[in-house]
Amino acid sequence: MTALGDPDLFADLRALAAAAPKLPGWKVVAFKQAQGFDFTHSGVLTLDPGRMWFTPLRRGDQASGPLGLRVSFEFPKDREREALDAVWKILATGLGEETLAERVAHVAVEALRGDPAELIPLCDLPAYLAWEQRRAEG
Repeated sequence: MTALGDPDLFADLRALAAAAPKLPGWKVVAFKQAQGFDFTHSGVLTLDPGRMWFTPLRRGDQASGPLGLRVSFEFPKDREREALDAVWKILATGLGEETLAERVAHVAVEALRGDPAELIPLCDLPAYLAWEQRRAEG
């Protein structure tokens, strides 16, 4: 079951999953679950998360809470909107819907320029979020 990334629907989705009848061989799960980033997104654009990198974005006065991400990868210049939509779907699949809503407030995309060695591979985002949470907890 999914709330399609809308946090306003999370409580209703939890209640709906809890109220689902018990059926042999079935398990009702609220939210799209984390699948990792080892897949290829096929849609208007075909994108490989293994060829994507991110930069965490925070305002200077913000030490914790949801962060912004700048995701860098190759995409046609005239397809920025489609690229952004695809990245949101990739993040929901990789992190899980609930984690994405709780931990990521903003996403921007940029065409990859040069060597991505200074950037963090997108597949390392779950580990980065775990590190950031441990750091915030002290």
